[in-house]
Amino acid sequence: MPSAWGQRGMTMSSKRTGAPSNSQMYVIDASSLIEGRNILYPPRVFPSLWPQIGRQIVQHNVYIPQQVIAEVKKKIDLASRWVNMVARGQFHPNAQQRGETSRHFGELATKYPRMLRSGRGNASADLYVIAWAKSLDATVITQENPAGSNKIPAVSRGENITCINISEFIVAQGWIFR
Repeated sequence: MPSAWGQRGMTMSSKRTGAPSNSQMYVIDASSLIEGRNILYPPRVFPSLWPQIGRQIVQHNVYIPQQVIAEVKKKIDLASRWVNMVARGQFHPNAQQRGETSRHFGELATKYPRMLRSGRGNASADLYVIAWAKSLDATVITQENPAGSNKIPAVSRGENITCINISEFIVAQGWIFR
């Protein structure tokens, strides 16, 4: 039986496949991966956290949009190496989901044009995180500061999308590290 890490070509039939229907779906932002793995929760201090998050990715409970993967891969650090490994096992959205997300992205870009002109990193990746959350009926995970109108938490709030940070994600999963 092949490992989940190596499975390719998985798609989601309705919202997603591979996870229990009663589990919450999450879309993770680059800030959570970069700050989380490199600064807040480094693997040398939290060795069991990142395998847990990796399992959530391959079980299709956490999704890393391609735009976020590209942003994280620009850096050569703990986060980029880890994302290269785990992203191979995540689900692959079908054409309908990609189309719905593109439509949401266009609507968000029109409604929040400052997000695209913010001059920070890959702002379009931020809008794609929110667009994917809308398409997948998911919660956003980000480390961005909730203050500021052109930040993921503020736009998520405006779109009625729940937005949490990694610490809140850990609590929501019921994980306890000793």
